[in-house]
Amino acid sequence: MRRRRVVRTFHFDRILAFVIFVCFAVAMVCVALSFNMGAPSIVVKGRSLYVVTYARCASESEAKLKSEECFARGGAGNVVPDGDDFLIAASAYTSYEEALTVAERLDGSSVKEIALEKLKFVSSSASELAADAAILCYVTFANELSECASELDAREVSEAVAVERCKLCLSEASRLLRLASAQMSLSATSPEEKALLSATVELLSEAAALLKDTETGEGLLTSRIRRAFVALALKTRDFSKGLK
Repeated sequence: MRRRRVVRTFHFDRILAFVIFVCFAVAMVCVALSFNMGAPSIVVKGRSLYVVTYARCASESEAKLKSEECFARGGAGNVVPDGDDFLIAASAYTSYEEALTVAERLDGSSVKEIALEKLKFVSSSASELAADAAILCYVTFANELSECASELDAREVSEAVAVERCKLCLSEASRLLRLASAQMSLSATSPEEKALLSATVELLSEAAALLKDTETGEGLLTSRIRRAFVALALKTRDFSKGLK
């Protein structure tokens, strides 16, 4: 009996479809890898702080007098340029609603927003230090100084406790300042990283000086804390804008 011969045929259309599928899959993998190959980034969320004004002045001499008056009465007393005028800061808050409530109790007062920009860094040892400094000033120091001033007003904490909380903030600012200064001095640090670290050192130096003043400065403790909060908010705003 003769065996039947089986003829096998190739389905080129199926083979072509398979090849196209494999190529597409490889392309998708390459795309995915290309996104993952980029350096990871560090993001610091932006936020706003709110200054309640004590007065608006048309000249520096008038602003100086109003500043001293405000500070003596327990307010911050910072002079904040605003166009051709000068605003005198009474206090600052992390919440707009709280700032508005306070402003409504003061004749002629208003609320001025201080916007701290969102920051995004390519991950590196220098950018990690810059991000840590930003988070300290955006969140930790702002919250602590705001709460200390409010709680002192409400007599919920003693001056000794408020000073200790400010000293803890100072200790953290000083620690990070040492790290940033040391990193900036390393020969392997690139010019771009040195510029970022320089801005970070400047911010932390200002923060440390302001926090130190809450402990050793003259005037009412609430005034010193409020002054430090407003000054640091303005310095942090400039830092965040400078990195945009």
